[in-house]
Amino acid sequence: MHPNPNPNQANKCMRIKRLPNILALHLKRFKYIEQLQRFKKLSYRISFPLELKLTNTSDQTDNPDRLYTLFAVVVHVGSGPNHGHYISLVRSHTHWLLFDDESVELIEEANIHSCFGSSVDTAANTDTGYILFYQSETWDSSSSTVEPSGSGRRAAAGAAPNGSRSASGSSQRGPAQG
Repeated sequence: MHPNPNPNQANKCMRIKRLPNILALHLKRFKYIEQLQRFKKLSYRISFPLELKLTNTSDQTDNPDRLYTLFAVVVHVGSGPNHGHYISLVRSHTHWLLFDDESVELIEEANIHSCFGSSVDTAANTDTGYILFYQSETWDSSSSTVEPSGSGRRAAAGAAPNGSRSASGSSQRGPAQG
């Protein structure tokens, strides 16, 4: 008799050897449904923390207890992958801002919880967190060729420090810390 009751089931484990300064997590919110021959949005509830510690680090990881703070969330608003809208929630100093095309609004931190999804898989709550951005509380300068901006921490991955111009000519400024 095989020790695993389902021999086709496997577990895969990943260990992180080098922790990033900016951690981007992509939540799988769309699934292909064979019977329907299309993708379906998964609106079920995924609670993501405002602070995060990664526990799957290897024995060689420097500073394995590094703390990460949520600073941005990309939210998909809509019931399916072929239609909908994306908005962003971004922390600036001690405030949270909602970016929706040309509109920018100040929001309460508690409103981030509305992007967790629904406890029942229905189309009732279509605003679901899709991509999460966390920033390390301690900056590892050995993993970056660009120095952090004035607050002692770097902006977002790929963003030019100190609000300088990117290759596209647009001004980029990461989240300020407070």
